[in-house]
This record gives sequence, C-alpha cells and structure tokens, in this order.
Amino acid sequence: MPLPHSPEYVDAAGKDGKYRWRTLDFVEPRMDAHDWIAHFVRIFRSRKFKLIFDRRSDYTLVSIQNLFYGLEIMGIGISYSHRDFALEILRFFKPIRQLMIIGVKFYPDDMQELEGYIHQNLEYFKLEDSFELGINRLLAMDSKIIELWGSKMRSSDLNTFIRRWIAGTTNRNLEALTIMFDMTRTYLRPSPLSDNYQQDILQNIRCSVVGTELSAPINSLLWAEVDRIVEQYEIQGVDKRKATIQFDVKGVEMRFKFVVGK
Repeated sequence: MPLPHSPEYVDAAGKDGKYRWRTLDFVEPRMDAHDWIAHFVRIFRSRKFKLIFDRRSDYTLVSIQNLFYGLEIMGIGISYSHRDFALEILRFFKPIRQLMIIGVKFYPDDMQELEGYIHQNLEYFKLEDSFELGINRLLAMDSKIIELWGSKMRSSDLNTFIRRWIAGTTNRNLEALTIMFDMTRTYLRPSPLSDNYQQDILQNIRCSVVGTELSAPINSLLWAEVDRIVEQYEIQGVDKRKATIQFDVKGVEMRFKFVVGK
C-alpha cells in the first residue's frame, strides 16, 4: 500500500559496522522474489546472504538456490525442521561455511553424516536442542567460533579440552568457544557440573587469574546478557598462544567461555 510519507528510510549497518540511514525508495507492487533480492542487495550494498530455514518450506530447494544464483551464501541455519528436511538442506547447500542447528531431533543413525558437516573448518557453528555434541566430537572439530547451548559435557570433559588445546593437538583454528550449561537440578535431571566446577575444570592446569574485559566475538545472547562474571583465567599453549577462560552466569545458566588471543 502507498505510504503517507516518501521516501522511507531503513537503519542499515555498513561494512564498518556503523549504522546509518539509507533511503528505501517507494516499492512497486507486484515485486516478485527476484526483485526483492535485488532490492536488498542494492540498499544493503552486500551480495552475501545467510539462509534460515524455519520449520518447513513450501518452496523447493532448487527454486531457492535459483533465487540466490550469482550471490554468495555465507551460511545455513536450520530451526525446528524435521530431520529429513534438515539433512536434505545440508546435502543441497554444501560446502557450508557457517552452520546453525536449533531444535532438530536427529536420529542416532544420522550422526555419521552430521559429523561430515560439523568436522569441516567452519567459520561459525551453533548447536542448540538438537543432539549432544560430546567431548570427542568437539575435539575433532577445527572451527573458528563454536557456540553450544545446553551442553551435557562434564567438568572432566572441559578439563580434557583445555589440556589438549594447551598441547596443540585440537582446535588449532579456534578463536572462541562458548558453552552454556543449565544448572537447574531435579531428581531425574541432575546438573551436568559439580558445585566445584571451576576447580574441577582447571584441575592440574597452570593458569593465572586475570581481569581482562573480553569483547564479544559474536552477536549472541550468551555474551550480551550476563548477570555476573564469576572469574577469569589465562592459560598458555606450547606454541606460546594465550587464551582467556571466563566463567559467568545468567539466571540458572553457567557459561564457559574460551577466547584465544590474537
């Protein structure tokens, strides 16, 4: 419908990360999907897209691929879709640089195929309420940024991860690892971590207490919403690279954050 005032404006972020007002010209009726994509490319001055598949799609994956022909698909997000559709998406759009999986109930038999995707050198990987990554799959990864929501890993698993990173035998390309633990306890659902989780995680690991203000490596609620920073520690690997470990809390959540220094 015609708007009362023209032109309209959109608050868009440029490549420098700063926000500025950009003109959104009057949109002609009967614009098809290709017209909209061309419109977005023009006003946001970017040919890079992330595709988010939420639940299901009435469009074929071929038609979606044709819609973005000539553009760069940076990443794929799959949210609360059926496992069959999720696997079809992963097969169709590989290789994938950035991957987000939320609320997809995979079968155990799917894990061998899934490992082929998550063990790539991803720029970004987020997993929530889909399958348990586990320490062995984490150690086999080599992604830059990893974000895990609701992990069931134990303190001993994180201790193993830190030791292997210090030794230089895992996650060589890692820049930031964020793991959220739900510390809510019930009779049938004990907390994955002990009360002395800090001491257990850092047991026999040489580290020093620091007060460094960590900058968020990703735009995530796990970084944006923090009630309290419990403690920060610095460790050093055999290759002289340093990493900061931060424990913080939000409500009943405890977050383990591992950020590698530049």
